[in-house]
Amino acid sequence: MFSSALKKEIRTIVITSVIVYCILMLFACGISGDYTLKHSNGIILSAVGIALASRVYIERKVYFCQISLLFLLANSIFLIKLVLGNFIGLSSVKNYANFSIALLNLALLLPMLFEKHVIRSVLRFIFLAVILLPVFVILGYYSVTSTVFAPDTLLAIAQTNIQEAIEYAKDNFSCKTIFLIILTNASVFFVAIKNTQKILWNKYNLFLVLFCITACLVGVYKYRDNIITDIPKQASKTLAQYKNFSKERTDRKDNMSKLLLSHKPEAGVYVLVIGESQNRAHMQAYNYHRATTPWLDSMKNDKNMLLFTKAYSCHTHTVPTLLYALTAKNQYNNIAVKNAVSVLEVAEAAGFETVWLSNQVKYSAWDTPVTSIASEANQQKWINSTLGESTNTDYFDGKLIEELEKIKITDKMLIVMHLMGNHGSYEQRYPKAFEKYDGKIPLINMTTVLFITIM
Repeated sequence: MFSSALKKEIRTIVITSVIVYCILMLFACGISGDYTLKHSNGIILSAVGIALASRVYIERKVYFCQISLLFLLANSIFLIKLVLGNFIGLSSVKNYANFSIALLNLALLLPMLFEKHVIRSVLRFIFLAVILLPVFVILGYYSVTSTVFAPDTLLAIAQTNIQEAIEYAKDNFSCKTIFLIILTNASVFFVAIKNTQKILWNKYNLFLVLFCITACLVGVYKYRDNIITDIPKQASKTLAQYKNFSKERTDRKDNMSKLLLSHKPEAGVYVLVIGESQNRAHMQAYNYHRATTPWLDSMKNDKNMLLFTKAYSCHTHTVPTLLYALTAKNQYNNIAVKNAVSVLEVAEAAGFETVWLSNQVKYSAWDTPVTSIASEANQQKWINSTLGESTNTDYFDGKLIEELEKIKITDKMLIVMHLMGNHGSYEQRYPKAFEKYDGKIPLINMTTVLFITIM
């Protein structure tokens, strides 16, 4: 029925599939520490796919080396969770492993349909660079922050700007990060330009190539939900919730008016100051050894002063932190963002005049809920005329005091002052006349650190 050559080919594919399956299963179990038979189906398909794809190349060993290198590179993101001790389920390993194999095989196979070597190499490099870009970003982020790249990280990036990103890079870029970038790009470049990787064209291989490409497309679609693709999906979902916050403003106001009918808040002028990037570990008032907060340190024993000693941020990124701090939404409840009333909405419903003074960029690259909350204020003053892609400002935060003095005070008033604060490049946030520390670590401190490290 079958020729001896075809029987040998089928036998080789079966043996290769079994070997690859065992390797992939050992990889999955080694990463997740879990195993159930129901997860085997996808791994079997990927193993067969690799075995079939290998049969179309003249130098099959080269293909196995390339796909192995690329697979390990793409799945190296699991090492981050292993190092951090995070839980890794076998389902997440299986889904992303199969997704990455399908994509990588597409990147290797599709350029082979072109005859010219230069075109093949360029297309292969572009495909691989695009496919592995998220992996490079995740690895680079870990090398800088020692944390996992998550949906809220992408949301923070989307809501930042070029200037802030540059400041962050200056403070956090290291030789380790540069080495990682060079190593990963060199790996992709090596695979892309490998000129011995060619297809032996015949009727059998033409059918096999088309079959493999189709199978890869099916694999990409089937395993499209994985730890990589979930990041932009979740970030997009959260951003949509933020945008709905403004749309539901009228309903929130109506609800607040009903709740406050039986309650009359006390009159008074309340001032809320919002800073940026402050760290209690460098504040003298919290026992830091340098005199960095002389006024606050002198006031903390005043009977009218309340210094919180166990206050924690409700999030790691600016927008969620301010959203949680200024609305009824927080990390302990399930209130939808669109239904979370803001402190300004509550104040206005209670009959307070509201004022928002800010040194932040009003019209940022993304319409954040912070701007939406601020737009509720009866009086608004944004002294920062910069638009969108910058954290530069025309004034230091002290300028807001002048604007505060211009306000006509009433008996019931809430004033919010949003500072530019420290951000990344602290030396840009205060006048040179205020400079006391040059940022250099004294020699005695360096000796102490060295001594502690050796001990």
